[in-house]
Amino acid sequence: MIFSWLRNRAKPVYLLLLCGYFSATASAIEQPAISTLLKQLDTIRKEQATPAYSLVITDSQQTLLSTVRGVELAGQPQPVNPSHWFRVGSITKSFVALASLIAEEKQLLALDKPIIDTLGPAYYQNPWSATQPLTLEQLLEQTSGLPDMSQAEWDHNIPIPLDTALKKFADQHTLQWPAGEFYSYSNTNYGLAGLVLEKSTRQSFDDFIAEEIFKPLGIVKASLSFQAPLQQNLITGYNRDGKTPFPIGIRFIDRWVSWLLRRMKWRNFCASF
Repeated sequence: MIFSWLRNRAKPVYLLLLCGYFSATASAIEQPAISTLLKQLDTIRKEQATPAYSLVITDSQQTLLSTVRGVELAGQPQPVNPSHWFRVGSITKSFVALASLIAEEKQLLALDKPIIDTLGPAYYQNPWSATQPLTLEQLLEQTSGLPDMSQAEWDHNIPIPLDTALKKFADQHTLQWPAGEFYSYSNTNYGLAGLVLEKSTRQSFDDFIAEEIFKPLGIVKASLSFQAPLQQNLITGYNRDGKTPFPIGIRFIDRWVSWLLRRMKWRNFCASF
């Protein structure tokens, strides 16, 4: 299993999370190459009706390039600037997975333990619970058999606690096959994983991530709730039509994480599960 392998190699995962998404193979970048890259990205942005993007390129030692491009709102001329925040979407799942490995290392939870022992039966239904109980490892590996969130969950626009949100839509969380049988990407998995983390550590997801990941890595500007300055500076996301804004509330668990690495001088980002 992937997470069985990772939990024995937890330290390299930290490097993967910080450098894997934005990497460069050289310590310097030639300006013509950057100009070509930005031109290509700007073309894609316009073709896909994307208002703005933030680009960061680093090597293992320093930030080689950090820039923001585009406009604040679709159809408006006001350019985006470095004070704006951007969502990083499902990259947040990496933080949930890393936090779970940290919690296991601290003996606060076990990846192979049935989650019903921690959560009880109120959040999902498993017709095969007697023979194939659902585990945290299967949630993280996307092999739970749980369906993806419904549109009602996805577009829920009023922030509510994670526990309440998952109970609210529990009747839609029924395993489609025995856990561990097949891979199927589902955002529901990581909502449940976040709840397992909260109940196992007896801390909020916000606090655990801040203490065990952000602080050790020197992430000094972070928010896991939709509050100022996010309310004023978050770049609006749009559906594929390029016109319909995403709901302001954070997807199905109503949590956002925004972060800036001081030592790397990265731009502002906002992440959701």
